[in-house]
Amino acid sequence: METQNLGHSSFEILKKARELERQGKKVIHLHIGEPDFKTPENIIRAAYEAMEAGFTHYTDPQGILDLRETIAWYQEKYRGREVSPERIIVTPGAKMMILYSLLVTVEPGDEIIYPDPGYMSYHTHILLAGGKPVPWKLSIEKGFRHEPETLKSLITEKTRALILNFPHNPTGVTIDRETLKEIIDIAVKHGIYIISDEIYSRILFEGEHVSAFIFEGADDLLFLIDGFSKTYAMTGWRIGYGIIPNRFVGKVVKLQTNTVSCATSFVQKAAIEAIKGPQDSVDFMVGAFKRRKGLVVSMLKGKLDFVEPHGAFYIFPYVGVDSESFAHFLLDEYQVAVLPGSYFGETKKFIRISFANSDENIREGISRLLEAVERFKGLK
Repeated sequence: METQNLGHSSFEILKKARELERQGKKVIHLHIGEPDFKTPENIIRAAYEAMEAGFTHYTDPQGILDLRETIAWYQEKYRGREVSPERIIVTPGAKMMILYSLLVTVEPGDEIIYPDPGYMSYHTHILLAGGKPVPWKLSIEKGFRHEPETLKSLITEKTRALILNFPHNPTGVTIDRETLKEIIDIAVKHGIYIISDEIYSRILFEGEHVSAFIFEGADDLLFLIDGFSKTYAMTGWRIGYGIIPNRFVGKVVKLQTNTVSCATSFVQKAAIEAIKGPQDSVDFMVGAFKRRKGLVVSMLKGKLDFVEPHGAFYIFPYVGVDSESFAHFLLDEYQVAVLPGSYFGETKKFIRISFANSDENIREGISRLLEAVERFKGLK
């Protein structure tokens, strides 16, 4: 497989932004998908104490039992379902669990349906697993809704798996229980594996998260993916997990054993504290994101077309020009970093703005962005 077929990375823009900063320029970062908050002190302290106690060696490749039991408790508290710790696998970041899920279910040539626009690694991971990516096109005209009828039209005898992601990256849209149930029922009827990426499940601005995990009839097909990166501002800690069908546990553990061995030992201890410790920091962070979302929406309203996000910390406006060229122009000329919509699929005239930054930087960044759009259009 040629590496140029593996798509884009958000780190391409980050690298260029860092180069500008080394030149002494101040860059406003509205592109990277991580909270701008510090990891809570109780979590940091738990990792430090684990290291001090000598918990720095290999662990069970599936994850330490204490953490898997804690994750099982978390599912009952936040998703309303009990699960055996034996179905839980702890990984170095949720991204690895997405890849593992595809590697154990996909045969060469199998078709995998995924949202477009969607998280850029889905397309890459499908290719790495030997599958054929089949984009499920979402449109701004329909509010980026995931319509069951459209899904039905994409299913063929070669369809092997379906990737879902709510709240959705890059649009921030969510889904109601009835629509999600209809989608799950379609997948179950056709025997299609469901890979449900719910990494933003706690970052909601209204209502409650609807998880694919609540539909018990899908247990033999469902891979639930979650982690600690977004909820607890732990992106650099690299800790995630999957809840998967029993028959795949051994295969995924074998993959992990022969690739990364295990998730970092003392980080697993910190993850226990993240779940069991105070949740005030999560509430504070989500409150800040909600406020910032309101700020971005108010600044873009009437100037660019967009769908108001209900979760995560992104907004995906239509700029009406080639997004990749514009993103580089915006960074070079205005020192504002955003991600091109083309990184997320065929939505080439959109950009993704992350509002995981301060109110001050958001105000300045969006003001520069709006000026840049008008100037860029005038240059064409």
